[in-house]
Amino acid sequence: MRRAFMLVLALLLFGLTSSLSGCSLRSFLGALSTPVPPTAVVQPPPPSSPTQLLPRIVFWTGTASVHESELLQRTARIPVSWSVSNRPEGTNLVFEQVLPDGTIINVELPRSDPWVASAGDGVVAPILPVDSSSIQIRVRLVRLADGAALATESLALVIIRGTPPKRVFEASPDPAPHGGTISLTWSIPGASTVSITRLSEHSQIYLEVIAPSAPAVGSLNYTIPDDYVDSIPFILIADNGVKETLSVAISCPFRNKLTSACPWRQGQIQVAYQPFERGYMIWRSDTREIYVLYLDNEGLFEIHPDSWVEGETFEIGETPPPGKVQPVRGFGKVWAVGHSPYSWVTPSGVRQRLGWALDVEKSFNMAIEIHPHDWNRPDGIILRLPDGSVVILTMEVPPYNWKRAR
Repeated sequence: MRRAFMLVLALLLFGLTSSLSGCSLRSFLGALSTPVPPTAVVQPPPPSSPTQLLPRIVFWTGTASVHESELLQRTARIPVSWSVSNRPEGTNLVFEQVLPDGTIINVELPRSDPWVASAGDGVVAPILPVDSSSIQIRVRLVRLADGAALATESLALVIIRGTPPKRVFEASPDPAPHGGTISLTWSIPGASTVSITRLSEHSQIYLEVIAPSAPAVGSLNYTIPDDYVDSIPFILIADNGVKETLSVAISCPFRNKLTSACPWRQGQIQVAYQPFERGYMIWRSDTREIYVLYLDNEGLFEIHPDSWVEGETFEIGETPPPGKVQPVRGFGKVWAVGHSPYSWVTPSGVRQRLGWALDVEKSFNMAIEIHPHDWNRPDGIILRLPDGSVVILTMEVPPYNWKRAR
């Protein structure tokens, strides 16, 4: 009887505690009937998934102001830089100006590729807002699927009123002496840095960056390379999109020129000269080269090495006609066995192209000038022939050509 009473009491107490703990009588009874293992192993809960980091934009510019006149004329160019972290796929950056009335306009310059990298430098083109002392530029990271903005960052620039500051890019002295030193001076309002590059004299080819990252206002001294003869051009590019060009004239150091153009070099060389029925041969003592100038085929000329050695003779099986001469020595070797290096242009031999010599070769001092062309290479030669005529030999791209200057 006492044992039954204790069992009933235990059941009543369990019912009271189960209502508090949420346990059921069935589970309690099951627990009583289920043996407990000697050592219980408790498994840790599964780790929670990592939290997705939100995108973040860092947006800045190197200038704090913009002039009213540039905004009004739509010539204002503001250099901006950006960096995006935690950028999801399927997003792009949009650069905008927020006007005081809440209107949003795009301030990006035209470009072929609409995609914008997560970090970079660029230029925006804002307009003049109405009744405002500043402009607000912002960049948004938008989802391409629905246009939703995932991150936004803005910056403000003060509008400067009144007369705009003047852009300056100049040199002194101008004209400058050949091979002399000039002082370049510049001031580019609205920019933070500029680069200055030296160009080739004739084709505006970029040759040397002389100031890769200079302040917007500054000066430097620069020595003109020796191969510039008439002028030396420069281009200045600012980080706000401004481009300025400058060409500094160069004084010619030579008083007596063979043509109106100033040469790079001028002098006298010892040459041998021989006229032919359809052209000329000229041997240069300084280079041991033989120039062959043809009167046909639009003034073609060739350069042959002088490989003749003492004692060499050449039999062609023909006798010169009356009044004509067969060339000898170096001229004779090129004439008898030489072929054009431009076989696709002149397939026949030198003898067939030139014909017989009109006189024996003669030696004399010849006036010569060297002129640079593209890339400032010394590939132009001007000679004065014994008859007083001046010829211009151009060696830019084979086959080479020549023409009379006067």
